[in-house]
Amino acid sequence: MKQKVNLIRKGLMVLLTAIMIVGCMPSLTTYAGTFLEAEALTVGTQATGSFSYGEKEAWYSFTTGEEAYYYVSASNPSVSKSCTFSLRENASKSITAVTVSAGMQKDTAMKKLKANSTYYIKVSGTPSKTEDVQYAFTLNAILDDAGNTPETALPIATNTVVKGSHEASGDVDFYSFTTGIEGVYTLEFKNSTSRNKSISICDASDKKSFGGVTATAGTTKQCESKMLEANTTYYIRVSQGEVGAYEFRIICPTDDCGNKAEQAGELTLGEKTSGLIDYKKDVDYWTFTTGEETDYKITVENSSNAALTVRFFDAAKIKQRFHYTGISKNSKKETYLSLKPSTKYYLEVSANYRYDNLAYAIKVEKVADDYKDEWTGAKAIELNKIYNGKVANTADNDWFKFTPSKEGKYEFSYNKSTGVRFDIYTLDKDGNIKNISRLNKKKTLTLNSKETYYIRLYTKTAWKAYDYGFKVIKK
Repeated sequence: MKQKVNLIRKGLMVLLTAIMIVGCMPSLTTYAGTFLEAEALTVGTQATGSFSYGEKEAWYSFTTGEEAYYYVSASNPSVSKSCTFSLRENASKSITAVTVSAGMQKDTAMKKLKANSTYYIKVSGTPSKTEDVQYAFTLNAILDDAGNTPETALPIATNTVVKGSHEASGDVDFYSFTTGIEGVYTLEFKNSTSRNKSISICDASDKKSFGGVTATAGTTKQCESKMLEANTTYYIRVSQGEVGAYEFRIICPTDDCGNKAEQAGELTLGEKTSGLIDYKKDVDYWTFTTGEETDYKITVENSSNAALTVRFFDAAKIKQRFHYTGISKNSKKETYLSLKPSTKYYLEVSANYRYDNLAYAIKVEKVADDYKDEWTGAKAIELNKIYNGKVANTADNDWFKFTPSKEGKYEFSYNKSTGVRFDIYTLDKDGNIKNISRLNKKKTLTLNSKETYYIRLYTKTAWKAYDYGFKVIKK
């Protein structure tokens, strides 16, 4: 009997121990997916779930399509338990995470994920015996409107408004465009966010800047680029100040002629040609070819409200000016030059870099030589007759000759014009010409009969013409 009682006691103790052990074990409910058994997700579909006491996490996986910004929009319908949503590369490496309190909703930060790659979402929390952790979330993707490097830049057209946005913190947008003509391009930038944004033009390395501007919150700004080469690809870099929208456009310069000698516009001798400093820093090059003549008048009419500068070059020394002149606003200037026959010359028209839309006109014309430039071709003159003429430049010499019929005193006089010089010569015994006098408006000389005297009118000013009139009378 005693043995029976002891056996019964032992059996009861084993049963009681078993009951106690079973009572202490966690729920046998399977976790809502482990890393290796992650449930597949698709973008835009809501996932819901819960885990009970003893369970700590749930795993989901998804495969990207195009490279884009991804984020998790998470909510926690639990009564009091918080939970954490983590976007991950793998089981050990988190990309971004957010902890959501009970009854709240939050989004993770947006992160750019590679195309055609597998990523994971881990939901974790600590349920209690009396309360499960419940969760719901949606995986969202936003395509980037532009690349993040010059290599992935989005091609755009000039003179067209481009609308874009920064999708996430740290997002930088690149665009590319190709210039037409060489010149200064205008960058117009509108910032629709509440913080500053910057835009700039750069090269393919993103190291060399060609100009840019920062637009404060809710403003539109403009800036001019440095000189951009023709038919060349440049890049636009829009730097983030805040997630949000912006828009911009590249405004091309218009140009009536090129900014280099090899792109110069052609001038026709004797015809007036209109020009325009189209934009700030614009430089206009013009070219013309001389004929057989050597004396030329270049007239520049400046009809704008800013001064212009005109420089003159020849083809052999295109980078070295041989003359320049300034033309005041709303004025005209004539320049007289002695040029080589059948030679190409260039004119460069420019203005202060602060001004644009400056109109002007150029006319290059031959100046007829009224009298010969050599003493051997001197024009014979008569007593008491006025001879009018013009000296156009330092190479223009007007020669006259006079042979008195009688010995005596003769007066040489001329209406002196500033810049005109008046010299008298004779021939020596060897037939060489020699100077005997220089006039200052009027001079009386004793001349020998039947000896020829030569008169030269000239100037030492290279770019200006002077009119004159002179005569010889017997005293």
